Amino acid sequence: MDSNKVLDYWPLKIIASLLMTAFTFLIGEINVPLVALALLVVVDTFTRWGAIANEKLADKKITASVWYGVYLAIHEHDINSQTMRGKLQKKAVGYLILLIGFNLVSKIIPSNFFGADISKAPTAFISSWLAFVELQSIIENLVDMGLDALKPLLIWCISKRQTLSGISENNGDQKDESNNGNEK
Repeated sequence: MDSNKVLDYWPLKIIASLLMTAFTFLIGEINVPLVALALLVVVDTFTRWGAIANEKLADKKITASVWYGVYLAIHEHDINSQTMRGKLQKKAVGYLILLIGFNLVSKIIPSNFFGADISKAPTAFISSWLAFVELQSIIENLVDMGLDALKPLLIWCISKRQTLSGISENNGDQKDESNNGNEK
């Protein structure tokens, strides 16, 4: 038995270590908020499927479970891996760029600025902002699935996101109209 197993594939191990070090430097520590944000993206994807399924059932005037609607949507290619993969990749890359940018800004800001520790403020802001974006999208999907009782919660979520960013209601409405209200 060879006792030098540590040295097996050493170039691969060094490259993997360098990549993880670079990733950790760029993103920051992998902590609960980052994992929670990733899970919100997954939940958003599933609720989007539910909204598509509900629309499919309504178009066909079928009264059935959402699972049958998902089956129909997959069968008729309204839900397919290529479309979902493309949307998920755009979202993941966009979020990753924002997280890297705000994390790097956190590294630039001094940890003690006029007596207050604000060095984590940029990362906390973007994490909170993205969480509200995902939560809003999830609630919109649930409303599209027929859960109209959640509309007040959607309004609350939009107002919290606007408060977080400092956007007034008029500016927010103009932004939403220019984006056709679709941030999914």
